[in-house]
Amino acid sequence: MCTGTRNEPRGKRGEGGGCRAQLEQPGPAARRVGVGAQDGVPRPGRGAEVAPRDGAARVQILSLHGGAYIEEIGGNHWHLIEQLVTEGAARVTVAVHPLAPRGTASAVVPDLTALAGRLTADGSLPTVFMGDSAGGGLAVKPAQRLRDTGGTLPDELVLISPWLDAVMDSPGIADLQPYDPMLGVEALRYCGSLRAGELGLAHPWVGPLRGSRAGLPRTTVFAGTRDILTADARRFRDLATAEGVEVDYAEAAGQIHVYPLWPTAEGHRARRHLLASLPALAGSPIVRR
Repeated sequence: MCTGTRNEPRGKRGEGGGCRAQLEQPGPAARRVGVGAQDGVPRPGRGAEVAPRDGAARVQILSLHGGAYIEEIGGNHWHLIEQLVTEGAARVTVAVHPLAPRGTASAVVPDLTALAGRLTADGSLPTVFMGDSAGGGLAVKPAQRLRDTGGTLPDELVLISPWLDAVMDSPGIADLQPYDPMLGVEALRYCGSLRAGELGLAHPWVGPLRGSRAGLPRTTVFAGTRDILTADARRFRDLATAEGVEVDYAEAAGQIHVYPLWPTAEGHRARRHLLASLPALAGSPIVRR
């Protein structure tokens, strides 16, 4: 579920087997500010901010990286973030959450919701929660919690090959597995159990597909037909639509897990679609596909 290449450096191993996330430097067109940490482990109560150099942002994005809850943010994530900043005029808050097994759902989800709530309550810019893979599931959870607690919801969710159910029991998975070169059910269940901790795989804080979708904001979903997680992305599309959520579902034939993050023609088209989907302040220029 890592979105970086196999040759990218990994994080240092910390106590308890969790990786300590290492932030790679974003490109020269963006800037980065401090990341909160406690006992050497980054906490999502703060995060890194990447913004246009001229400060002229039209949208703010809470970005949540994938990596099966056990891998740190990678180069492909930073490349997308830089494109969001330079081409989408976005101010991006990069939540580098504690990794499993130290960072369990019962600890991470409340902290992440607090960060997300501060962004949506600010109200100065339209807000998007965005994530890939495990980060796609993480993007849904604070929206569900804000809805349930009377908080301010984001204007949009953007889910890139999202991991939405750690139980991995969708009937459609078996049909996709022979064509998926990256992911396997048992490995994902194991990683999910590390994040679940005492809550268990079926808890909605671990798999947001098991929570209600009613009242969620407009949601853009990217999926590929060579990705076992697409089975649950389809379920999310159907269930969310039935519960009144506007879903822009883009499924690309022949594409693998998190294909919008890869430097391919299909990935490029998906990123243009993503940029065009972002909400904007009235009068702000919108990137077209």
